[in-house]
Amino acid sequence: MIRLIGSVCVALVFGISLFVLLGDARAAPAVEVGPDLTVYKYAAWPYRPQAAPGDLIGFEILVENLGAGNGQNVLITDTLPAFLTYEDSQNSLCNAACPVTVNGQQIVWHLGNLPADTRYQYISLQARVSSTVSVGTLLTNTIEIGGASAEIDSDPFDENDDPHANNRSSLEVTIIPHAPDLEVTNDLRSGVVAPGERFRYGIFLVNQGAAVAEDVILTDTLPLSVTYLAHSSYFPVIDPRPFTPTVDGQTLVWHIGDLPKDWWGSFYVDVQVDSQAAVGEILYNESSVSTSSAELDRYANQFISQYELVSNVPNLGVLKYSNGQRTPGSQFVYFIQLSNNGGGSATGVRITDTFPAELRFVSATSQSCLDPLAPEICQTDTFTPTINGQQVAWEIGTVPPGVQENRIVATVELSNALVPGD
Repeated sequence: MIRLIGSVCVALVFGISLFVLLGDARAAPAVEVGPDLTVYKYAAWPYRPQAAPGDLIGFEILVENLGAGNGQNVLITDTLPAFLTYEDSQNSLCNAACPVTVNGQQIVWHLGNLPADTRYQYISLQARVSSTVSVGTLLTNTIEIGGASAEIDSDPFDENDDPHANNRSSLEVTIIPHAPDLEVTNDLRSGVVAPGERFRYGIFLVNQGAAVAEDVILTDTLPLSVTYLAHSSYFPVIDPRPFTPTVDGQTLVWHIGDLPKDWWGSFYVDVQVDSQAAVGEILYNESSVSTSSAELDRYANQFISQYELVSNVPNLGVLKYSNGQRTPGSQFVYFIQLSNNGGGSATGVRITDTFPAELRFVSATSQSCLDPLAPEICQTDTFTPTINGQQVAWEIGTVPPGVQENRIVATVELSNALVPGD
């Protein structure tokens, strides 16, 4: 087995010092040609695998061919448990061109040929829960994928070496009563938690239950060492207009009203850390939600996150990765992602990528997103590579604190001299 090892170097010129972060990046090795079919079933995001009697429940089915060969005459067979009845499905693979047959509790999708390196394709399935099923019942659902072509294990580092280990997926659905059940979480969405710096909290709210939650109120209590700057919200299933909180010192309150079952939304709060705050201080952010309706209480109505203040110096990180199997002579794409997780700007940043002899650099594009509170505002092709033999370098320049989305997408070609199965 040939393993192609490339090294990625990030150099940071800060003052007169030179700091270097090294990381090995393993390119996909040459492997035997063949399909590696995989299927995984889960409750449609962001919901839990649960439903009430008589309700409609949604599932997502992830379908992939991780191998370097085409899968022929591929079938997906989903055997629904008793008390679940198929209603409808859509898929991103072939839409109406894929026949679907339903025979009692068994649903079969006839996908035909599934090309090599097919990634992130989905089937959305809707099923109806029987109105006679008892609350507390667990419904176990099993789904399988298979085809006419002999499969291979596409992971050369997998000691199990079973090409069919990922051909089956099971999911348990819990039957719940008709009652609401609110869940709230919060996290750090962008920016860096350092003295004087800005960052953004994200608060996620969902009704995981099976009935309307009435008079919903969301409260967020900010840490003492931050100052509120701005807010926004994204609640697509209720109202496209943003919700506006009342702000009283460190406390923000949103009066949402009624929240139907399966409805969800996100709230964003921008803050700035006090410049005199001490490095190492822990910032606690508490989000809580209440309703006048009786809840199931399966999920938390309160969530507390904590983040430690970091110093105002840069902390660069680099990640290099590539998806899929590769054959001799083929071209493929890999990604280099650069981040600054420190509390200070990094200047004079350079990325150097050294290829093994079996790879030839073809081309590259780049993307630069320099405002951590506006990661959607980016510039393309901002970095031009310099090529010197097997070494390619990009002059990045300055990377502000909290930036996560500096990205390079490179195309390379694998040598014809490699033999599948080496």
